[in-house]
Amino acid sequence: MEGICAVDPLLGEAFAATRAAEVTLLRNWTHVIFETDSKFLASDIVSTLWFLRVGKAKTWVLSIRKVFKAQSAWSLHWVTRRLNQQAHLLAQWAARS
Repeated sequence: MEGICAVDPLLGEAFAATRAAEVTLLRNWTHVIFETDSKFLASDIVSTLWFLRVGKAKTWVLSIRKVFKAQSAWSLHWVTRRLNQQAHLLAQWAARS
């Protein structure tokens, strides 16, 4: 599996979203709910605008947009960081491993 060393949290979030979409496609899961606590990333993925706030991750965001358009039963939701704390702890642990 490809790794990334991201100083910018948005790059890390975009990479994680990309990998999640790839795994979901590989496993042929059809009804999936993705969650992120990155409001910028969530709005850029579901937006139809060409302007992206996550400019450095533009390639990943555009790729995810294309996949989401093809998967009508997938959805993406923004959740507050407070509600997503366990995922962050897991991500921090994985980044150190």
